[in-house]
Amino acid sequence: MCMSLTRNDAYDGQGEVLAVTVAEAARRLGVSRTTVYELVGQGKIRRVRVGNSPRITVAELKRFVEALEFENFDSFGPESDEATRQHLRSVDD
Repeated sequence: MCMSLTRNDAYDGQGEVLAVTVAEAARRLGVSRTTVYELVGQGKIRRVRVGNSPRITVAELKRFVEALEFENFDSFGPESDEATRQHLRSVDD
């Protein structure tokens, strides 16, 4: 999926970066640019265009990582969920 933004949309009004290059996305995720392009091709990360340049929004990077956390947490199964709940209860006490 690819949406279009204007060059001015890459930053918010306070100079905060809203969209990064594929290379910067790769650096932030700790993977190669090739891996980011593969994730985009698989539809796991959505990209936008700022002018003619492909970018990935910071919000999309956060969404992707949160989805990975959820996916990885679910892969441990129900017994792990109960162990996690018990651990969290013991930490709260």
